[in-house]
Amino acid sequence: MKNLIEEITEWEHTFDAIPDIILVIDNQYKIIKANKSAAEKLRHKRSDLIGNLCYKIFHKTDEPPSYCPRYKTSATKKEHAEEAYEENLKGHFLFSATPLHDSKGRITGTVEVARDISSLKLTTAELQEREKLFRSVTEFATDAIISIESSGRIVYWNRTAGSMFGYSPDEAVGEPLTIIIPKQFRQAHKKGIKRFLSSPSQKLWAGTYDVMALRKNGSEFPVELSLSNWESNGEIFFTGIIRDITERRQAEEKLHETSITDELTGLLNRRGFLTLSEKQFQIAKRNLRNFSILYADLNDMKRINDESGHKAGDRALVDIANVLRQTFRSSDIIARIGGDEFAVLITEPRSDDIENIAVKHLQENLEIHNEQMERDYKVSISMGMAHFDPKHPRSIDELLSRADKLMYINKTDQKTGRK
Repeated sequence: MKNLIEEITEWEHTFDAIPDIILVIDNQYKIIKANKSAAEKLRHKRSDLIGNLCYKIFHKTDEPPSYCPRYKTSATKKEHAEEAYEENLKGHFLFSATPLHDSKGRITGTVEVARDISSLKLTTAELQEREKLFRSVTEFATDAIISIESSGRIVYWNRTAGSMFGYSPDEAVGEPLTIIIPKQFRQAHKKGIKRFLSSPSQKLWAGTYDVMALRKNGSEFPVELSLSNWESNGEIFFTGIIRDITERRQAEEKLHETSITDELTGLLNRRGFLTLSEKQFQIAKRNLRNFSILYADLNDMKRINDESGHKAGDRALVDIANVLRQTFRSSDIIARIGGDEFAVLITEPRSDDIENIAVKHLQENLEIHNEQMERDYKVSISMGMAHFDPKHPRSIDELLSRADKLMYINKTDQKTGRK
C-alpha cells in the first residue's frame, strides 16, 4: 500500500512538472483532472477547473470549436492532433487528444495536451521573412550569387547567374560547379575544396580573386569572385558572389596600352620600351643570347617644323615610325623614346654584321619612302648601335647610352660630309 501511495505521489509530481497544459476530460467534455500548468495558464484555481466544461474554460465558447481534438477524437475513436491559434490564450498551440479506455475497450474520456508553440511559430515566421528578404535581395542583385555544397553540387543560383552564364536555375541547380569553370582550372578547383575539407581546424575560406569563368556557349570571360564558406546542420557550404569584369579588364588593358604607347606614332613610348627591353634583357642573360639596340634620331626636325609647320614635323615622325616597322621584325621592340628619337631592340640578330645589314636595309627603305611620298622635305636619320654580349652583360640603360653616343657621332659625320 505504501509503495502504491509513493508511486501515485511521484506520478502527481511528474504530472505537475510538465510545462504543457494537460487535462483529463470525460465523455461529456467535463474536466476531471488538470495539471499545475493548466491552472496557471488558464488563470483558474485547479479546484475551479474540475467539473467544468473544457471548451468553456479553455476556449471561452458555448460549444467545442472545429479544431477541438477531443471533439475529433470522439468522432474517429483515434488519437488526434492539430495546430491552431487560440484566441483566449493569444497564442499558437499544438492540441492533441488521446482516448482513454476501460477494461472492456470502451472510451471513457480523453487526455488532452495543449503545447504552446507561439515562439516556434514566431521563429518560423521570422525565418520565412528573412528568407523572403534574402530572396528579394539576391534575386535582384546585379552580381551572380551561387552556393554549392561540399560535394561541389550547386544548391543556389540567382537570376543574374542565369543571365551571366546562360543556364536557368532549373538547369544549374544540382549540377557540379565545374559547368562554369574552364576545363584547365577544374582540377585545381576540386583539389582546393578537398584540401579545405581535410583541415577541420580551418574555419573560414574567404577572399576575393580574379579568375576565368565559362559560359554555357563555351566562351570564357574574366570574373571577380568573392568567396566564403558557412555551415548548416553540420554540413559545409560555399557561396560565391561573382562579378563580370570583362569591361573593367578591357579598360585596364587599354589604360596599360595607353601608358606604354606613343599617341602620335602608335609605337611604344620610352616607358614601354624600357619595360619590354628589361624582360628581353633577363631572357638573353639567362639563355646567353645576343641582341642589339639601335638608336635613331630624325635629322633636321627643327628645319622641317620651321619651314613646313609642326603638322609636317609630326607627319615626318610618323613616316619614320612606319619605315622602322617595315624594316624590322614584329619580334623586335620598336619605340619612340623622345621628341625626335627612336630606339629598336633587335632580338637575336641573325648575323654578326647586323649593324651594316640593318643600316643598309633601313637606308634603302628610307630612300623608297622619299621617292614614293610627295613631301616638301626628305626624311633621314642618324643612327648608332650597341650590342649585348651575354658574357660581358651591360644594362639596357648602358646600351642605350652607348648607342646614343654613337648616333651623335654619326650625325656629326653626316653634317661634316654635307659640308
